[in-house]
Amino acid sequence: MATLYTPTATAQTAALSAFGSQGPTGDNAVLTLQAKIATYALVGTETASDNLYVAKLPKGARVIPHLCNIVCEDPGTALAVNVGDLADADRYGSAIALSAGGSFSLDELATGPLAAYKVGDHADDTGWIVLDITAVDTLTAGAKITITLVYAMIG
Repeated sequence: MATLYTPTATAQTAALSAFGSQGPTGDNAVLTLQAKIATYALVGTETASDNLYVAKLPKGARVIPHLCNIVCEDPGTALAVNVGDLADADRYGSAIALSAGGSFSLDELATGPLAAYKVGDHADDTGWIVLDITAVDTLTAGAKITITLVYAMIG
């Protein structure tokens, strides 16, 4: 199993120690929406069980699935992924068939209630959003996958 990185994730690995705090809560809290957009070009040698690290979200972030999506060029014969984190491989989407390309909203693909979940609530969740590749067949090298992650921060 290979660990792959988008350019966004690669840039973030240098700043791992800046995995920030949740900020103020209660009446003094201000909710802000933030986004990370990451693009990965398929190499063509990806295999099932490879993990593509998309981007690292800060501790306390609440992912808003209906504002998140995957836009994919035709990746080849078959490509399916889960979207999750290191604690739950399909927290944000399960068995997403990207095979024909197109746009895929995570709103309809999330596997459980997310309203109360914040990045870091589970000890194994270090903030990395990961595409877990579950199925591949004859991938097209250079086909691009762009992932937009929108999340709320209180602070």
